[in-house]
Amino acid sequence: MLIVSLIGGLLLLLAGGELLVRSAVRLAEGLGLSPLLIGLTVVAFGTSAPELATSVDAALLGAPNIAIANVVGSTLINSLVILGVAALIMPLPVERSMLTRDASWMVGGTLLVLIFVWDGWLERTSGGLLLLMLIGYIVMAYRAGLDRRSGEALAAPVGPEQAAVARGIGHDLDLMCE
Repeated sequence: MLIVSLIGGLLLLLAGGELLVRSAVRLAEGLGLSPLLIGLTVVAFGTSAPELATSVDAALLGAPNIAIANVVGSTLINSLVILGVAALIMPLPVERSMLTRDASWMVGGTLLVLIFVWDGWLERTSGGLLLLMLIGYIVMAYRAGLDRRSGEALAAPVGPEQAAVARGIGHDLDLMCE
């Protein structure tokens, strides 16, 4: 029974990942957002939700080491294993802005966490500063991701094309639930 559960869980994980990526691409195209911005926000939040739930649960249960280790382990797996395997399968082009802007925020955030936990504690003020940093990054990424169509803002009024995108994503969800 354990093997069946494991295989079933892996299949659901693959199907959910496929749905997430297809829907994110469709959302980016339909709303005129850059795929990079969608990946840095929608996909990143969607794939990080289990880590958030695990870390919050661990903190509430008085197991802060699990919460911290979950974040560190997830970051290492995402940065090294997943990126490495994806590059082995197919070379990944990297935009210069991703290195200068986005990777700088990632490295800066990682160093800030290291500084905050150096004394063995991660306090509320440090957590608040990290959340403010995340909000600042999202705002910066949103502004930098202005569509290349002569500087049009990303948040255009919802029209028929955007409504069709939303219906398409809903259709994908319906198919996954059948």
